[in-house]
Amino acid sequence: SASDALRLLREDAWLRIGIETSHETPLAAFARRVGLGMPVTHEFESGDFVAQGFAGGIVYARIGEPGAIRYIVW
Repeated sequence: SASDALRLLREDAWLRIGIETSHETPLAAFARRVGLGMPVTHEFESGDFVAQGFAGGIVYARIGEPGAIRYIVW
């Protein structure tokens, strides 16, 4: 289907910039929903948070609380 083709296109594009994390993670879905653009870092842990940098900001959530995602600007 068209949505499957676009999903594959997005995955292939992420791999071209060296991001091997799934674009279906809660952080990536949040970033896409609020329009933060392309990923610029891998997903990582920092203190009590899991985070990932995107062109428009750093998306984060407390570890174990994927429903409470927020972002800060660079």
